[in-house]
Order: sequence, then structure tokens, then C-alpha cells
Amino acid sequence: MSWEIGKERTQKAKLMARKVAEQVPKSLPIDLPKLIEIYRMKIYWETELLDDTEDAVTYAAGNWNIVFLNKNTHHTMCKIRWSIAHELGHVVLGHLKKCNLKSNRGLIYTLDREANIFAEELLMPADFIFSHYSHGFEYLKIACCVSEKSLEVRLMNLGLTGIYETAASSEEYPAICLDDL
Repeated sequence: MSWEIGKERTQKAKLMARKVAEQVPKSLPIDLPKLIEIYRMKIYWETELLDDTEDAVTYAAGNWNIVFLNKNTHHTMCKIRWSIAHELGHVVLGHLKKCNLKSNRGLIYTLDREANIFAEELLMPADFIFSHYSHGFEYLKIACCVSEKSLEVRLMNLGLTGIYETAASSEEYPAICLDDL
């Protein structure tokens, strides 16, 4: 199955991620706890509701968005941040109103892909990646607080290659203000 979902849907997911990012201080890593508060998300660990192939699921419950994270599949903070950003994408993009247990696989696939595009742009903004690409892979990974796999996929989706040859400094990287771009 192709990862393509259409230019219009892709652009909408990216645009919504940028709009959401405007609601928190303009720095990386993005302030997910503040976004959780703004979008009235409650996060719970779950071991029985989800099987080991599911990382998270979100339900609308009144004025709240209830997110269940699979305790068995979340072993790092980067993975937790990705799952929360992905679920936030479902909330912001209105997916909770479009999808239910009877939805077909094609619709579920499309909505999940949109949520991934949203999470990529929210956690690893394209402008930041392009302007800091020369700093190296490790720098980008730390600045965005994402996993190697997430960053690899993001770089591939942005058409960036060869970053592994770019040496990164071993110094610690503080939060980065996006106003400095």
C-alpha cells in the first residue's frame, strides 16, 4: 500500500500542526504538556484495552479527549511524545468524529497517515530541519526530542539524505528558540 494520501490532506495536516504550534512558546522540543492542557486531553496508561500492535487510542468523552497509551509499547520518552503528538493530530484534524469501530481499513489508514504527518510537522518542523540540517543527525534528534526512527522517516519525507556523514558535536543542546530561524 502506498503512503500517499493526497496533496490536499497532507497540506492540511501540516498547516494544522503549524497552527497548533503557535499556541505554545516558539521553542523545541515542542511543549506537549501545554498542548495536552489546551486540547483537554487526559492521558492514561493501558495494558488490556490495546493489543501489542496498537500504541494508543483516543476517544472523545464530553469536553475531554481521553488518550490510552499502551504501557507495553512505550519504552522511551521519545516514543511517548510521538504517540501523544499523533493522537493530538487525530483530535485537531477532527478524526474522532469521522472514525468509529465500523470504519473501513482505508479510512483508518488515511486518518492515521494524516496524524503521522501532523506529528512530524509538530515535533520536527520542516523549517527547523532545513535550517539546522548541517548540525547533524544527533543534534536534530536531541533538539526535537524524537527517536532515531522518527527522525529518519522525517528526513526521508523531506528528501534529505547524507546526514549520517555530517558529524555532530557531543555537547548538550538546550531548548532551541524557533524565533532564531
